[in-house]
Amino acid sequence: MNCKESLIVEKKNKIKVLIIDSYISKNHPKILNDEIIEIKTDFINVDTNLGHGTAIYGILRKKIEIAQFYSLPINDNLSEEQLIQVLDYVMNYNITFDMI
Repeated sequence: MNCKESLIVEKKNKIKVLIIDSYISKNHPKILNDEIIEIKTDFINVDTNLGHGTAIYGILRKKIEIAQFYSLPINDNLSEEQLIQVLDYVMNYNITFDMI
């Protein structure tokens, strides 16, 4: 297997991890070069000053070596209806996540 094929297999075998939490700061010095795919919704306004999502990402990143991380930022004051809306959105998203 050549290097290019190896990279394709590695990307294909990554588990897909979705973090539903406050905003993940991509400007944090320890994660500047990390690829985090942000999923945006049009029904939630997100406060980018909260840092809990960044901390959770850092913990998961240390524990799960082969993963593609996705972020769905939310606020900590979501109503029950909004949380159900978020989960419904995730279930109907075009990616099947291995871990949420």
